[in-house]
Amino acid sequence: MEAHSNDFLFVDYNGEELNEKQISILKAAIDIIAEKGFSSSRTSEIAKKAGVSEGTLFRYFPSKKDMMLALLPLIIHHFFKPIIEETLAKIKEDKKGALNQELTLLFKQRLHLIDQNRKILKIVLIESIYYPELMLSVQKLMEETIYPSMEQFIEQQREKHKLRKVDSTTISRSFISLLLGYIVLSNYFPKLYPRNDETEITKMVDILLNGIKR
Repeated sequence: MEAHSNDFLFVDYNGEELNEKQISILKAAIDIIAEKGFSSSRTSEIAKKAGVSEGTLFRYFPSKKDMMLALLPLIIHHFFKPIIEETLAKIKEDKKGALNQELTLLFKQRLHLIDQNRKILKIVLIESIYYPELMLSVQKLMEETIYPSMEQFIEQQREKHKLRKVDSTTISRSFISLLLGYIVLSNYFPKLYPRNDETEITKMVDILLNGIKR
């Protein structure tokens, strides 16, 4: 699902859906900024693609920076919120599945969320390097959702499978590094690292659990 599909909700920090013009502007901004980068994108071309005047654009978003910050509620609603919900659902589960199967499912769920929010995540993660307030927001979301969800998953698996007492931070770092490395290499070097989720996720889970030593 791309960021402008019909079932993608454009919401504010209160979870209220934005109006039609705000949605059109943000859709256009996402497409253009994801393609050209923040600094190379012009409000005039965003307004033109959105089918509104620049005056209308500035009435809703006084600057490009305001448009970028308006993407944070979308990430919260469509990326971080599902992670929290998945974690709570797993905690309530009583059944004991094979560890490799549970890790494979987790990889697939996270990969699916990243694919759904690819353009918005790309914009926010790249631009957070240059905007401290955006970086702080991303860090806070990471600390409050992704990291705790990994901690809870690891603890749950320790209880189920009696895992080695490896530091949880090291395990979560390894998991995230494998996932992000898979996405980045598949996107930038598709000939060298073709994307094949079913095969590659199984291999990554095997390496995570068993290492590369014979």
